[in-house]
Amino acid sequence: MFIGLWQYNRLSTINQVFKTYQQAAVMGEVNSLQISRDMNYCSRLTRSIMLGDNFDKNYKKLLQRIEDIKTSFSHLKNSISPLDLLQQNSLMKSIEQSEMDTMAFLNDGLRRMDNLNKTDLSQEIRNNAWKDYKTTASPIANKARKSFKELIKLEKQLKKQITLQTENTISQTQLYTAITMLLSVIIMTTFTLLFAKSILMPLQQMKENIDYIEKIQILQNELNSLRMMSCQMFPTPLIVCLKNFSPPYLRFSKQLLNFLTLQLL
Repeated sequence: MFIGLWQYNRLSTINQVFKTYQQAAVMGEVNSLQISRDMNYCSRLTRSIMLGDNFDKNYKKLLQRIEDIKTSFSHLKNSISPLDLLQQNSLMKSIEQSEMDTMAFLNDGLRRMDNLNKTDLSQEIRNNAWKDYKTTASPIANKARKSFKELIKLEKQLKKQITLQTENTISQTQLYTAITMLLSVIIMTTFTLLFAKSILMPLQQMKENIDYIEKIQILQNELNSLRMMSCQMFPTPLIVCLKNFSPPYLRFSKQLLNFLTLQLL
């Protein structure tokens, strides 16, 4: 029972480590890649509008991508729940900073597109908007990219730690399982031998008792034969004495036994 509980605890540990790896490391990386992809796409959409591409089509795509980025940041925050408190605080701080800088960049681009929509979208207006965008929006974009790079760097370090922890947990579990199996075999073998011994010892004792009884019976038969022969060889008083043999009263001396033995030879 103890071994079973221990194995269940190890399996629970592996499951928790795997859950941490899957949710915090893998899903966190997936959400970060989606945010990076959508940020670049938003930049391309705003540039396309300012350079003369279809406004309505690109504007709808821009709104949708901004919502996708918000969702990805929300999922990214939820993905760190399996981590310990220290890791959560460190990563959450970086996520919130990156989200704030990213949304500032996206909202600035969206504001510029809204301003364009309120005017006549001539080529000159678009060119002026593009020049202003390169001058004033670039610092905001660079800040968003910088904080996002720091988030990616922290996530990679965390993923490396979680991967190492997962590998160590699995290796330890494999080692402990092998040791447990070996101990189980030893314990089961020992109990089997003890159980077999508890059965065989009484049987052996019974066999010895039977052999002992048989030997006593043989000795008794020999004594009876000796009585018969003694009754024929000795005078009547001795014969009577031997015929009335009773173990509590019969006391053969060593000399008498030697004498009987010599007579029988």
